[in-house]
Amino acid sequence: MKGFSENDLIHIAMASNRRYLPGLRATTVSLIKATTEPQRLVFHVFSDGLTTEDKESLENIARRFGYEGQFDFRVPDMGKVAEDFKAYNGSLTPFLRLYFPEEFSEFDWLLWTDVDVLWFRDPAKFWAERDNSVSLVWVTDIPSSRKAALKHAKCPVSGDSGGDWKNYACSGVMLMNLRRLRDTGFLYKCADFVGKWGSPLFADQDIFNFICGNDAKLVDDRWDLLYPIKSVGDGVVIHFNGIGPKFNDPVYTGMMPLYEIWFRFVHQVVNGHRGGQVCPVWKHVVFTAISLFYPLRKFIAFFTDPIHPWCSDFIQRTLLFCWLRRKELWK
Repeated sequence: MKGFSENDLIHIAMASNRRYLPGLRATTVSLIKATTEPQRLVFHVFSDGLTTEDKESLENIARRFGYEGQFDFRVPDMGKVAEDFKAYNGSLTPFLRLYFPEEFSEFDWLLWTDVDVLWFRDPAKFWAERDNSVSLVWVTDIPSSRKAALKHAKCPVSGDSGGDWKNYACSGVMLMNLRRLRDTGFLYKCADFVGKWGSPLFADQDIFNFICGNDAKLVDDRWDLLYPIKSVGDGVVIHFNGIGPKFNDPVYTGMMPLYEIWFRFVHQVVNGHRGGQVCPVWKHVVFTAISLFYPLRKFIAFFTDPIHPWCSDFIQRTLLFCWLRRKELWK
């Protein structure tokens, strides 16, 4: 990047298909706006079916917010993933992160972020948390995720035979020490894990915890906020991982629903609609009603199709997150 040496650059990896393109745009814009030095950021995007127009739209939006760099778009070889993890029964897309140590052999550290994340805290400060003595830097997951992972785990979750899951972490936002992962044969261990234990509940997140649980650094929850807190200090990184319910506990008076924070950002910042209500009352009612009935997959796919002529990004995301609210209700 112009004006910065390789040691100054912050390499950021994301992955998206067309359905999550609005999320990819929003996460990218939030990263650019959150940092004081956007030209330090280098974006690497794993494309699962993104068109040339999709990619150009992302680059144009980034330039609108002052980013002058180029995006590194990569198309994964899913055939290789299927061969390496043939014992896995679910979607193989999450496993792409397991290949990053080999895929990005030209540098040593990488910041991963999901595309349902908004950054309101400078990623450079997170980048400063790198520690060469560990493989990963991340945040503990919410108690319900840890409980579910422990309940359904087929592998050992403590002691010498596996990672210590008392600090079970979320892989949605993390710093990856690629050099250390390469040196420790990480990818081989991942394939060996699936071969021995089959399909983990939370896909690659369980694998990261098993292999790197005792080789990771935990940082402040504000770097991957899955749980409402009253004080946000100098900003937070909000992960909209299907939690959904309103922050209506008296302790958190005044905090908006998670999805409304997301839509306000997309509607007003990314899409540039400064005026108007983010979500009128009638939409709250309609979308909440939809979320109560477990709509058929085809119905959800129909209304969240990025090229659906009746939908804007805002409506797509509203429907999608109402669906997540119902299916992944946090307790």
